[in-house]
Amino acid sequence: MNLKKDNSQRVQEQAAHYITRLYSGELTEHEEHAIYQWLEESDENKKEYQAQLELWESSSELLSSKRAKEKKNVISVLFNRYTSIAATVLIAMTLFIVNNAQVKPTPSLVYKTNIGEVQNITLSDKSTITLNTNSEIKVTLTNEQRKVDLISGEAFFNVTSNKDRPFIVTSGQQEITVVGTQFNVHKMQTGIEVAVLEGIVQVQQKLNVKTENQLKPVGQDKYLLEKGIVGKFNTATEIIMPLETAKLAKKVSWRNGLLVFKNENLQTVIDQLNRYRHNKIELKGLDTQALKISGAFDFTQKEQVITGLLQTLPLKMEYEGNKVILTRKSNSN
Repeated sequence: MNLKKDNSQRVQEQAAHYITRLYSGELTEHEEHAIYQWLEESDENKKEYQAQLELWESSSELLSSKRAKEKKNVISVLFNRYTSIAATVLIAMTLFIVNNAQVKPTPSLVYKTNIGEVQNITLSDKSTITLNTNSEIKVTLTNEQRKVDLISGEAFFNVTSNKDRPFIVTSGQQEITVVGTQFNVHKMQTGIEVAVLEGIVQVQQKLNVKTENQLKPVGQDKYLLEKGIVGKFNTATEIIMPLETAKLAKKVSWRNGLLVFKNENLQTVIDQLNRYRHNKIELKGLDTQALKISGAFDFTQKEQVITGLLQTLPLKMEYEGNKVILTRKSNSN
């Protein structure tokens, strides 16, 4: 019991230390890497870090709403409320805010997933982000806005409504602004795809481009996407189209570990499955690539996916190094 308590206290102390460094304005690249590694070590570390971050933000908001003459009373209230070691650290952080009101650094957190991994992230404002395979985001939260930079990959956002604190997603040349909604963003080599499940999102191109769509313009390079709309954006054009509810649900079925297809070319299916695999699947021959298939594939079950394809389609399998080679069987087989 004492060992468990001591470990919990160590985790609490470490999280508090990292938060203090994060807001000090002096965080080094080495320390930022150390924080990321520590967060990946356990769910307990992530939970305590999030708790300390929320504590910090709540104290910052409280101070910013008071006049200077009230600062001493705020510190006293906080001290009486929190008597643990985390409270002592909070007092130090509060004093840091009071004495350094002119300089308020904005901390950021980076989240990454490996190939085949899907991660759920809850932000301090209760918004949630589901990060797809091999993806990376950078999250920066301030009192004025909530900002996420989609560096690579794909993410689903369920945004808590706050009209005074917009939620902004940037990705390459595009910027997406919402207040409260559900939407999916996939960053690809050719641009981004935005699918709106609830609410309305605004997409802004950072470059002036010629458009080829019938979307309602908000400004020269701003467009509104409503529920049920999918938009594809790159530096040259935008393609906007409505999508049936069932098809829209298929686009985000990856959140539940599934990829759903209906009468798709086998090559399209393999391209999606390969996003979750280290040992890639390769199709040999145009006749193999053109085979049609429907079904729901659990991408976490790597071998079962191959077995299902072999049982469903006229395919034969062989290995070339780390690759799985699928070829259409000849009529004589």
